[in-house]
Amino acid sequence: MLKTIAEDYLQGRNGSIQEYHLGLARRLRLGQAFFNALSEKDQQLLRGTLRDPFHKNTSQAIEEAVVFLLDQY
Repeated sequence: MLKTIAEDYLQGRNGSIQEYHLGLARRLRLGQAFFNALSEKDQQLLRGTLRDPFHKNTSQAIEEAVVFLLDQY
């Protein structure tokens, strides 16, 4: 089974794929589920930026957040 960009990032950066899937099962927005599953450090890096996906519901928002986060390392 192929991983999504969100799942791949979460696995490689101490996030929680389980938390992400739980958020999706609870019908959270894609960005909200992804943000909640990130490590605390990544949440701090994203919070309040234009790349913060929390209030968005598109895979593009997640991709932009991942690119932003990868640029921070």
